[in-house]
Amino acid sequence: MISPGTPDFTARGKKYLEFLNKVLINAEKEYPRIEHLIGMIQGARAIHIFGFGRSGAAALACAIRLRHFCNYLPPVWWVGDQVREPIRKGDVVILFSGSGNRPEVNLVARKAKKVSASLVLITANQYPALGARSDLVLILPAMQDLTGYGGGDFELGAFFLQEVLVTHLGKMLEIPDEEIGKNHV
Repeated sequence: MISPGTPDFTARGKKYLEFLNKVLINAEKEYPRIEHLIGMIQGARAIHIFGFGRSGAAALACAIRLRHFCNYLPPVWWVGDQVREPIRKGDVVILFSGSGNRPEVNLVARKAKKVSASLVLITANQYPALGARSDLVLILPAMQDLTGYGGGDFELGAFFLQEVLVTHLGKMLEIPDEEIGKNHV
């Protein structure tokens, strides 16, 4: 059994920290795209967010965080909820998919384009199938030296990116902390 204090455990943790720094450097480089995403969010009739599996967990966290700003943004919906608005023209649909090719995510993308909603894809794939259909693609870097079993780097990067994005948006809109607390679930 490996105890938390072992060099192997610490070395793995340091690799994750290095990876998150790489995600931040990538986000700084891609900031014009992030500004475009912020403009899309602010100008939307409604925002719909979706992902599947672990990517979906990061997407759901983003939807929950944006719902905290409900008095400052258009309505935010999680596509997986049974009680929600349908996707309509003028909406922004934000999809999280490490591969950019997930069938469940592709289904939502087709629905979005069918009704003329704007489509944003957050992925780790340089050439995602959904990329050609998307109005905006944000590509997160992948870990070169995969530390986790079964991946996990995309989700970690997506959680980190959405947290930085939401915090930035909240500060940009000057949303007081007590307002966020009113909508915190």
